[in-house]
Amino acid sequence: MRSFDFKKSYEELKINGEVYKIDFSDAKLKEYRKSFNEFYAESQKMQSVNTSELAKDDELKQFEHAADLTRKSIDKLLGDGSFNKLYEQSGRSLFNMMDLVEFLAELVGEKTNKVRKERAHKYIKHKKQRQNGNKR
Repeated sequence: MRSFDFKKSYEELKINGEVYKIDFSDAKLKEYRKSFNEFYAESQKMQSVNTSELAKDDELKQFEHAADLTRKSIDKLLGDGSFNKLYEQSGRSLFNMMDLVEFLAELVGEKTNKVRKERAHKYIKHKKQRQNGNKR
């Protein structure tokens, strides 16, 4: 008898000894990509600002904006409240948290690319089989 089992649509990830579950359903992947695109677009804008020319209040606003942007990305992937917990574990370092966002973005990118490559390979293989079958 033949059987079929679905692959899991999530991945478990250990961060600082704690296991987090990332949902890789189609809808979530779209959300993640959108979130990362927003994160990187805003990060680019922020990097173009000369912070040495900012008033103290504006500099603080820039920092708070960066923290909020990072919080949204991490909470979207790892669940609401994850940022606050991990921020404490990171030594209250926004730079460490941004490194985590980059790590998560790479993970999502790898997963997305892997799925695309597998689908393309199966399509090409199936197409070749059909072409070879028609030649007989």
